[in-house]
Amino acid sequence: MQNKEHFLLIAGEPDKWDTEIREQAGSVGLVALQNAQFMDGRRGAILQPIRGGKAWIVTHDSSLVGFAPLCGMGATDKGTAIRCGVDWAEADPLKREFYARKQDVTPAEIEDAKRGA
Repeated sequence: MQNKEHFLLIAGEPDKWDTEIREQAGSVGLVALQNAQFMDGRRGAILQPIRGGKAWIVTHDSSLVGFAPLCGMGATDKGTAIRCGVDWAEADPLKREFYARKQDVTPAEIEDAKRGA
């Protein structure tokens, strides 16, 4: 997860991927690098507000899979959506990351959701 200014990492361990992006970004195009990482199994997901923030979903963060929803297709509260995203990322933390925009979630909300509060 490169952009830590605007996003919070919730689950996963993207350090290896971030290092690879930094090392190769100058020698290959970004789209080619993203495609190569995708083919190697890297996946990302993001927490998304819907219905004006009254419900939440988790979607893939890539157009390579059509930004497909992972969970929360119905009306899901934020905590449930966070737990779903965490479960998804933790199933393969070296190849999956789950994050949110800083404007959409606080660290306290993340911790509460992880504890099941």
